[in-house]
Amino acid sequence: MLLDSINGPEDLKELDATGLAALAHEIRAVLIQSVAKHGGHLGSNLGAVELTLALHRVFDSPRDALVWDTGHQAYVHKLVTGRREGFARLRQADGLSGYPSRAESEHDVVENSHASTALSYAFGLAVARDLTDDDAEVVAVIGDGALTGGLAYEALNNIGFGQRRVVVVLNDNGRCYAPTVSRLTAVGPEPADPRSFFTALGLAYAGPVDGHDVAALEVALRDAAAADGPVVVHVLTSKGEGYGPAETDEEKRLHDVGAFDPETGVPHSSSAASFTGAFAAKLVELGAEHPEVVAITAGMPGSTGLLDFAERYPDRCLDVGIAEQHAVTAAAGMAMRGLRPIVALYSTFLSRAWDQLVYDVGLHSLPVIFCI
Repeated sequence: MLLDSINGPEDLKELDATGLAALAHEIRAVLIQSVAKHGGHLGSNLGAVELTLALHRVFDSPRDALVWDTGHQAYVHKLVTGRREGFARLRQADGLSGYPSRAESEHDVVENSHASTALSYAFGLAVARDLTDDDAEVVAVIGDGALTGGLAYEALNNIGFGQRRVVVVLNDNGRCYAPTVSRLTAVGPEPADPRSFFTALGLAYAGPVDGHDVAALEVALRDAAAADGPVVVHVLTSKGEGYGPAETDEEKRLHDVGAFDPETGVPHSSSAASFTGAFAAKLVELGAEHPEVVAITAGMPGSTGLLDFAERYPDRCLDVGIAEQHAVTAAAGMAMRGLRPIVALYSTFLSRAWDQLVYDVGLHSLPVIFCI
């Protein structure tokens, strides 16, 4: 395999267009086979293959900082930074982490599993660089789904206001888990004008660029790196690219999966009852009995068991995007006017909204139900 000759990013710079295309094909095959064995994040990585190759051909990691938001889209980055052998034990004991890991490689700048943090890291890295007279590049790769989180907007405001030299790569595939709750995605049904939004904040805008065209990506990234201030490179990718079962998965493009048959994409799962399944059924039952019941999730309606409820009561199921703080405080507002909100979140993601849970819901003694 050509991939066996890639021991670091410098090896990518020796490849011509034919070699890059062959390598991208091999990488997708490795991703499918590896994730099929132990599970992991598939769709997002299949969509980021060419983008990752272009980033490592243009920039000089680890001297130039590449910050991935979220870390589950960094599998390809791991493969081309000397960790090919460990991929056979992805997410297993003594194997590779499913996210960036500073203990694994100097190419992993931060360790992150959730979204919307990369731009704040990038701002901090740029401040440190500027105060030490360094000339290294700082690159943040953030998806349109992650750009629904409030922290990302706070960081964009600071980056643009301070004119910090940061390259922001907006990896726009129109989805987080589900379709992105935003009008900033060019893939969505009602796209706004991203150029106006970013330039109003003080960031130059380039794109949109075909995220599966390495040559076009390299041109856009080199131009951005040569700029005097912050630049957003808007890249259009397809989640699950190159793998039929992912491309046709309407719910989440095989975003995260357990072990599955790589030929068909069908999971190796039992038919045993689950807590999520029981919750989903009960929620539908409660919705029928109580018209005041509403359900809220933060970008994950399928994973938290809300799809059946959403199908039956679309006006009473709210996906607010990757914005847990907003979800909890919004639920408080609903409860103040007589609704009975049920907030369905992963426990690790609720940790981002602890102040809202305590002060916006608890302090007001509001009847908000949390299903964690």
